[in-house]
This record gives sequence, structure tokens and C-alpha cells, in this order.
Amino acid sequence: MDSPPTTAAAPWAAVVAHYDVDGRVAEHLQRTVRLLQQRGATVCFVSTRLSDAAAAQLAPHAQVIRRDNVGYDFWSYKVGIDALGLPGAFDRLLLLNSSMVVTDPARLLDRHLALAPQTDVLGLTLSHEVQPHLQSFWLGFERAALHSAAFAQWWQTMQPLSDREAVIAQQELGLSAHFARAGLRLGALHRPSRADQLRAVLRAVDNGFLPFDAGSDGPVAIDPAWAERLNPTMYAWDSVFAQLGVLKLELLKRNPHRINLSALRDRLVRDPALQHLLQDAGVSTPSLLGDPPKLSLAQNLKAFDPSLHAGEVAASGLVGAEKLDG
Repeated sequence: MDSPPTTAAAPWAAVVAHYDVDGRVAEHLQRTVRLLQQRGATVCFVSTRLSDAAAAQLAPHAQVIRRDNVGYDFWSYKVGIDALGLPGAFDRLLLLNSSMVVTDPARLLDRHLALAPQTDVLGLTLSHEVQPHLQSFWLGFERAALHSAAFAQWWQTMQPLSDREAVIAQQELGLSAHFARAGLRLGALHRPSRADQLRAVLRAVDNGFLPFDAGSDGPVAIDPAWAERLNPTMYAWDSVFAQLGVLKLELLKRNPHRINLSALRDRLVRDPALQHLLQDAGVSTPSLLGDPPKLSLAQNLKAFDPSLHAGEVAASGLVGAEKLDG
């Protein structure tokens, strides 16, 4: 259930970057948009693929902008920032995108608003892959950052990039470095424990992502600090989920690092509401649970391999005691 409307202490804004192949807006994201508005935010929803029906649903709660699919989410952020005339009179800005499932928007937003005054730029997760950076699917800017020369320079000079690797190198990694050089304080909502770090490292050793030589005999040393080299939304997914109620769609749909998701499968078996939320977000829970998806006739025919089934025959007439009507 959404939280009741509250009055924000100061005017603030949120920009939501969205893409869905079918033009849908997942239930959890609709709830998040409504909650942002109820908490006093001026919301701009920028999509590169949005149906008319979905746009109409959002219209009472946000300014809706549909644009061409260029520049990835960073360009959607910029379009929303420009549309709202930021920084203007706003004291806070939140950027978020549709690459995650937020199971409890109120809990996540409460944590963000509680910790935001301690930093100038606040992300959901901090990754040390390549170099330390706040991951861009959830980023908050407090007044010191929002009204800084660094903020104006970053967004005013941005160009749309359509190469994913360039977006990561120049924008995903570059943003944190840019604001850190300006002397602004960066922080993250996710605070992994030593046990969380150790689990992440063991996962990376198990799937071969972290090369590890156990030697011949004697004790083996594993440093939990190695977790800083790993993507927390993948290797510490359970810690991020436990603390913030967030799961990345890339983990659920593609699982590119082959992370063992048995703990999530166990949770889904016991939690039909979570199953529904993931299915609504386009996640195939039968596949996630390990059950093979049911194939259509066309899919079965496409998968037919004559080299495996060339010796099989089917009777052209009745065999045994079959009866046909008619």
C-alpha cells in the first residue's frame, strides 16, 4: 500500500528513465512514481518506449515525455532535468531507471531521505569495478551538488551516446569521478557487512570470475575486501535485496555471471506476492525456479533436431484400442 501524502521540507524533483519492449510500466514502478509524488516530488517520467495506455496511467502523477531511443538512460535523465528547469528552486533531485524491481518503494525512499543529508551525491550501490563509482540506476543529488558548477557542467556538456561501452566508460564511471573532483561527498545506501563481502567473494571464486589458486596443502586465505572488485547488484544481490528490497532485472533475466540463485528460488516458493511482482516486471519465474518453460508447437518444431530423432517413427493409422469420434 502506498504511503499517505506528506509535505516535503523543501521542493525536490525526480526523473524516471524508462524503457520496455512492450511499452508497459511495471506495477512496482507505477507505485514508485505515485509514492514520489505523494512525498512531495515533482516527477518527470521519460520513456523511449511507452504505450498510450501507460502514458495515460502516469499522467496524473508525473510529467510524461516520450523520446527517440538514443543515448540510453543518461540521456533520458538529461531530458528530464532540462524539462524541469533544474536546478531552479529545487533542493534535491533523484534519478532512477527501470532496470530494477523495487519491492518496497516506501522503505527504499525512507532510507534514501534519511541518509541523503549526510552526502552530496547518494547512490543505491557503490561498485569498484574498473574504478570506484556509484551505479547510475538510482542517484540522488542534494542541494550542494544540485546547485554546483559541477552539476551544470556535467549535464550541459553531455552528448547522447549510443554505444553501451562508451556510456559505461564516460558516463557511468565518469559521473562519480567528476563530482568527487569537485570536492563533493559521495555515498551509497547499501552497506555490506563483512559476511556479505565474504559471500560475494566465494560466489566469484565458485563461478571462476576471481582466479584463485588454493595451492597444495595448508590453510587458504580469502580476503572479504576482494568483494570491492565485484558488482554488488550481482555478487551481493541478497544483501542489496535484504537491505533495500531491490533486485536488478539483468540478474533475474540474464544472470550473466551465473550466480547461484537458490536462495531466491526458495524465497519465491514461499512468497507468491514476490512471484507476482517479478512476473509483472517481465521475469520468467518458472525459468528462475528451475522449471523448464512450456514451449509452443512452433517453438517445439523449431527445436526439432533430425540428427537426434531421425530413427523415430509415428504410426499413420490406429494402434491398439484407440477410438476416434465421428
